[in-house]
Amino acid sequence: MIRILLNWFWMVLALAAASCSDDPKTPVKARTLMMYMFSDDGGSISSYFKKNVEDVVSHWSDDWGGNVVIYLDPSGGNPQLIGVRSDGEGGFVQDVIKEYEEMNSASVETFVRVVDEMKELYPADSYGLIWGAHADAWVSGEGFDHDVTGGRAMRADVEDGLSSVRWELARSFGIDNGENMDVADMAEALGRAFPEGLDFLLWDACYMSSAEVLYELRNTVRYVVASCTETPIQGYPYGDMLPYLWGTGNSLPGGLSRLCDIYGEYYGGMTVSFGTLALLDLSGMDGLFEACRSILGGRRDEVKALAKEDVYRYPLVDYTRRIFYDLGDYLRVMSESGETGGTAAGQWDEAYANFQSALSAVVLNKACVNPFYYEGDIPADCFSGINVFVPCDEWEYGDYYDTLSWNGVYEE
Repeated sequence: MIRILLNWFWMVLALAAASCSDDPKTPVKARTLMMYMFSDDGGSISSYFKKNVEDVVSHWSDDWGGNVVIYLDPSGGNPQLIGVRSDGEGGFVQDVIKEYEEMNSASVETFVRVVDEMKELYPADSYGLIWGAHADAWVSGEGFDHDVTGGRAMRADVEDGLSSVRWELARSFGIDNGENMDVADMAEALGRAFPEGLDFLLWDACYMSSAEVLYELRNTVRYVVASCTETPIQGYPYGDMLPYLWGTGNSLPGGLSRLCDIYGEYYGGMTVSFGTLALLDLSGMDGLFEACRSILGGRRDEVKALAKEDVYRYPLVDYTRRIFYDLGDYLRVMSESGETGGTAAGQWDEAYANFQSALSAVVLNKACVNPFYYEGDIPADCFSGINVFVPCDEWEYGDYYDTLSWNGVYEE
């Protein structure tokens, strides 16, 4: 009798263990690709985000051995968490995993919570993130005051002196019912959501290849793929890019580098188009910062005295803020002006050479679509792949810019 009871006990224990191992989550894979895309501003970008999701789903393949999970918060609808499942006929379809109540997708708390849910559902050894929204690099609605507003027609009026209006929808990243993420928010969000680090971040947004932004995020993600200019509203050719997002270790940057080539070929093949893209290794941002400080440190007054036209500024398509300058051209101008200031030319030659070396350690590949819309070509020697703001007195930029970590390049 005792033996029968013992046998029964071990049988129940085994069944319990088996039921506990039946985990509803997907198996741990090498990588989960997360897409976090939102636009609650009533604009048309939402429809393109939906097409981007369809592009990903229609080109999905199990051969990559990874997962994809998508958070989409469209204009006029509730946010959804979307997965990909087989349609039983060799293809794939969207699978709505969860529908949320209306919430602020530009909130750090929302981002961290959603990413935690993605990880719980699709655990992996590493993570890549596609972040899609409207963006203005570091420019928040606070502390930057200049007389421009959105849209080509209004910009023409401003340039012709017919109107004096202010840009009131400035944002660092994203719009959700008037809310956005500033640079500090982005760093906090990534640091909290990925404390173990993020393999790569692909920014489907304008202007995010920015010295100010990249330096702030240098400790949160290794590789960033982003544009230093405006980006076409259609977004990236995700179907063509997907196969290159699954590399690990030393093979990862090689795959991400192909994204620049694909982007340039895709938009460069159109009759009228525009765009830039760069692959950036943020492990080199500290070195780039120090190289810039060796040229800019202690020269804030000289920078303030620069005219806006002294440094190459990236062209515009539909935006009005011609405030994004090329980092490489900026440092070239400041190096050359240093030589005329009475200091030995050799010192500036060496400092500029060090800067170029540091820049090449960060910018691993880049692509530029020329001609850029109707604005003409971006000169090759004025395209470093990273934009930067030049805080000269001709801009009314207030105190906000001085709070950014990158502003330390002007300290001696």
